Amino acid sequence: MSDLLLVGDIGATSSALGLVDKSGEIILRVEGPGANLHSYIAIDGFMHVLSSMLKKLMKMRSQERGVEPSDVLLEIRAAHLAVSGVDSNRMPRVIQAIERGFEHLHIRFPFAITDTIVPSFSSNPLQAHSGILATSGTQACTAAIVNSEVIQHHGGLGWVLGDTGSGTWMGRQILRACAADLDGMGPRTVLTELVLDELGIMYQQLDEDPRPVSDRLVHLKRAVDNLKPANWSRFAPLHDKAIESGDEVAQHLLDRATDYFVTAINSCRQALIDYGMKGEYVLVWAGGVALNSTALRESVEREVIGQDEQLWLVPTLSTEPIIGVARLAASKHFGV
Repeated sequence: MSDLLLVGDIGATSSALGLVDKSGEIILRVEGPGANLHSYIAIDGFMHVLSSMLKKLMKMRSQERGVEPSDVLLEIRAAHLAVSGVDSNRMPRVIQAIERGFEHLHIRFPFAITDTIVPSFSSNPLQAHSGILATSGTQACTAAIVNSEVIQHHGGLGWVLGDTGSGTWMGRQILRACAADLDGMGPRTVLTELVLDELGIMYQQLDEDPRPVSDRLVHLKRAVDNLKPANWSRFAPLHDKAIESGDEVAQHLLDRATDYFVTAINSCRQALIDYGMKGEYVLVWAGGVALNSTALRESVEREVIGQDEQLWLVPTLSTEPIIGVARLAASKHFGV
């Protein structure tokens, strides 16, 4: 009897697959690398990540039950996967790739694909179904959600067109500020020392460094030239450290990110009001940058909390998106 669901969160920096029972609980899970289709990896790489995790999960379940991996597949009713970086343009190719991959693994149960917006919101600890999601991870997006359906959405445009306030954006701005400092074309910033230390490059006060500008930059260029956009977010945590030291460049970046999220959140709030929603609703923060950057959350919340008498927001932090996928899938198939 098929009493389990296969759920997954294929994120930008990490991924997870799990098996969900009829109570909606994840009873077994595996972890894997990120596979963001927009800024990090191609379809073939995405399928390699998914297939590797799936094989590992099936092996763990078969060993746990003392059965063959093929018998584990008979336990699964359907699959629900949240995929980072998927959009209407990529969706057909993703579906075709998964169909081919599942056929190769002799998987015949149905599957559904979605982006990570509603699953991220649905992972909130209050288990709210309506409110606003503000995501700052590898990408940045904001959404107004009613009964687990998106009614308005901003961002998620990728690092070329937008994503202000995301880890990718923040990392890129930090690297540019560091380069401008070293090149003598921008203000001095604490971020320079932090970046060079992160990259293992010896730092020396510029006034004491007799080397020409080209030599100062060569190690930085060499270290970052081959980084993919999704990898730029590794520098985002340096921002809070610079803020704590009172760095003006870091404060300018924080102001830009704050302006973006305040504008987007207020737009989503108005969308909820126009939809007829009034009273108290959650503002769910999601994504590695938002969850780890107290400076960003506090800066935004000062501007949006308690600013509207019709609809006010209660901030909370998301848990893992795979938990949101599990809740949504269990609600659909098991009614829990």
